[in-house]
Amino acid sequence: MKHVNTVIIGGGTAGLSMGRCLVEHSVDHVILERGQIAERWRSERWHSLRMLTPNWQSRLPHWQYTGTDPDGFMTMSEFIDHLEAYAESYDAPVETGTTVTDVQKRSDGRFVVTTNRGIWMATNLVVATEFSICHVFRNLLRMCRRISLKLSRPNIAIQRKSPKEAS
Repeated sequence: MKHVNTVIIGGGTAGLSMGRCLVEHSVDHVILERGQIAERWRSERWHSLRMLTPNWQSRLPHWQYTGTDPDGFMTMSEFIDHLEAYAESYDAPVETGTTVTDVQKRSDGRFVVTTNRGIWMATNLVVATEFSICHVFRNLLRMCRRISLKLSRPNIAIQRKSPKEAS
């Protein structure tokens, strides 16, 4: 079993950003990613997709776009390169090819994170899986019921406005 202060599940923008912030505060951590960095961009997007915001708005903690076209829109592959360069910039401790299969909270408050490549023990857990996380929340709710914590759905639900409310 490997021990670390914080386990981050997900190696996309949210997970890498959290990792960078933890590095800034010298917090020992690992980022567990089921595929490669930016996996959803690699496997769940159209190849012709471009970012919806101009490049100059592509900012992450201690990182920003430095290319020659600040008013352009990064392609999918350019954005993947952007995230990989970000991870390299702070030597992100990413464990690729690592699928989280279970999370348990022990009576001492630490988390046991089981993966296809081993078990991690951590004081803190960050779920940074971005899109399609409903199944993760269902599992977290089950876990919280097991440890007698009360989480209400509004605290974890993604709130979306209907077209009528948005106008």
